[in-house]
Amino acid sequence: MLWLIIPIIAGAVALLCAAYMAWYITKQPMGSDAMQSISAAIRTGSKAYLKRQYKTIAVICIILEVIFYFGFDFGKLPFTSAAFLLGALCSLIAGYLSMDVATRANVRTAAAAEKSVPKA
Repeated sequence: MLWLIIPIIAGAVALLCAAYMAWYITKQPMGSDAMQSISAAIRTGSKAYLKRQYKTIAVICIILEVIFYFGFDFGKLPFTSAAFLLGALCSLIAGYLSMDVATRANVRTAAAAEKSVPKA
């Protein structure tokens, strides 16, 4: 039973660490107006990229979901189908959140680099 609890605890700790790092990053200064406008353009581009990518992934996921659900072994495949869907959904959420934090961190890193390299 312990082997089931360890990954859950490790996942919770990882999520807490990621949330703290995202919070810490957003508290840092964003730099000049020019840096902020470039950052906004990068964020807009990254969101457009993810939107297009997620549309393609959604089509592939739907096709695979149907294949997994209506496969030949009806005893286990609904669970396989649900696990695939949950995994794909978690992966998409992780991708979106990490891109969001990365684009927020870019301008803050550039602003910190103006002061000193170690700060960046």
